[in-house]
Amino acid sequence: FVCVDCESWERNHSAITEIGIATLDIDALPPSQQPTYEIIMPLMTYRHIRISENRRLRNGRFVPDAADLFDFGTTEFQALKALPTVLADAFTPPPLSIHTTPEGKKRRRTIAFIGHDAAADIKYLYDCKFDSVVAVRETLQRLDKEAGFNGPVREMDVFDTAEMYKAITGEMNTKGLGKMLIELELKPWNLHNAGNDAAYTLRAFVKM
Repeated sequence: FVCVDCESWERNHSAITEIGIATLDIDALPPSQQPTYEIIMPLMTYRHIRISENRRLRNGRFVPDAADLFDFGTTEFQALKALPTVLADAFTPPPLSIHTTPEGKKRRRTIAFIGHDAAADIKYLYDCKFDSVVAVRETLQRLDKEAGFNGPVREMDVFDTAEMYKAITGEMNTKGLGKMLIELELKPWNLHNAGNDAAYTLRAFVKM
């Protein structure tokens, strides 16, 4: 599962200022343990990336400025031209992804994109010269070939936490990330930091 959140400059939304990445590899779960929220949460990994060229573009007038308030690690600075490689790495399962089950059978992996209003973040990634749909399709093809699987080309799964929450609660209107997190009792801090938003969105996905 790969959750990506993008923050843009409030005065020009085509200027991406931050990217947050939260990942969860289900294969890291101990096989003997029931996959509860409490067991899964420590297995998540988080990154917060600020765009070097846009580091002076700060929000604060219309959108809270939380660029310096990443709560899940250390903020990185990356050039715009490095983003496609950074994102491709995030959407590539770690080496343990091609291994056998206890019965000795090879397993096929899936790659799922998680987002709160996922379509918007997929578009932001496309604007950063990273087509997540095509990249994941090619990665799955490569993994299937390495594992000896033949069959139709598989695509990236997409889970939108905003739509999931509406389906669970029966609400018709889309709820913002902050309000949804509070109702899920996740106690968010420093939202509008892309790294924090990605972390909390993935946690909300697991909790739901």
